[in-house]
Amino acid sequence: LPAYLGWQAFDRMAKMTPVRLQVKGGPKDNSVTVLAAKSSNNKKISILVSYWKEFSSGNPANIHYNIDVTNFYSKGAPSGKVYVIDKDTKNIETGKDVSGDKSKKDSISISGDINLWSVHLWEFER
Repeated sequence: LPAYLGWQAFDRMAKMTPVRLQVKGGPKDNSVTVLAAKSSNNKKISILVSYWKEFSSGNPANIHYNIDVTNFYSKGAPSGKVYVIDKDTKNIETGKDVSGDKSKKDSISISGDINLWSVHLWEFER
């Protein structure tokens, strides 16, 4: 994993979506770090999930997360991409198409499995 890719994802998120959002959920042991933000015009949302813990501290190599991001209003489920940055990543230009769960009026839910020392960058647009 090139060390700059995580920072590149963070920089991309900061430029595209500068307004911070509240995050709820995640693993009960708080083993992942989550940042969420939206664009000033409320049309884009970015969610950065990272799992950077010491392996020797007993953390599993792979964990599952469920995260709700509040104060993102959308009619229907927004579509977007998730970019996985891990030991096999060479660049972050290729993402997997995804849809967010829009079962709650003012929030979006995401879930996934993340490997140790990895980053997931979720980007949605409506």
